[in-house]
Amino acid sequence: MSLSPPSGLRWRTEFRAAVAAAPQGGGHAKKSEPTTIKRGPTSGNHETSPGEQQPRSGPPREQPNCMGQMWMFIPMLLLLWFLLIRPQQKQEKTHKAMVSALKKGDSVVTNSGMHGTVVRLNDDTVVLKLDQEGKLKITFDRKAVGRVLNGGQEPSSK
Repeated sequence: MSLSPPSGLRWRTEFRAAVAAAPQGGGHAKKSEPTTIKRGPTSGNHETSPGEQQPRSGPPREQPNCMGQMWMFIPMLLLLWFLLIRPQQKQEKTHKAMVSALKKGDSVVTNSGMHGTVVRLNDDTVVLKLDQEGKLKITFDRKAVGRVLNGGQEPSSK
C-alpha cells in the first residue's frame, strides 16, 4: 500500500513491513507484523533506515534539453569568428599582398623597427641596405617586412 504525501509540503513517509520467512519444514508460520506508516516533516537530522523511502516532491523532472545549450553555443562561435578570427585573416591577407608587391628601391620598415631600402629580392628573402652609402646590407625574410614607407623614395633627413 502506498500513500502519497500532500503536494507542496515536504513529508517523510516511512514504510516498514516485516515479512516472516516461511519455515522449511512442517513448522508454524510466523505472523507478519503490520505495516507502519509515519508521517512528519523531514529534516536533515533524520537518518534513513534500509526500508525507508522518501517520495519526490513535485512532478518528475525531465532531462535537460541539449538543444537549448547548443543554441547558446552557436552565437558564441559566431561572435568569436567576427571579433577575432576574421580580422586576423584579413590582416594576414593584406600583409601577404604587400610583401608580394615589394620591388627593388622600396623604403621599408621591418617588424623589429629597422629602416632600409630593398636592394635584392628572392623568393622568400629580402636584402636591405641600412645606410646611405650602401656598405651595410642585411638579409631578412620577406615576412619580417612590416610596412612599406613611400614606395621607393627615401625619407628626407634634414
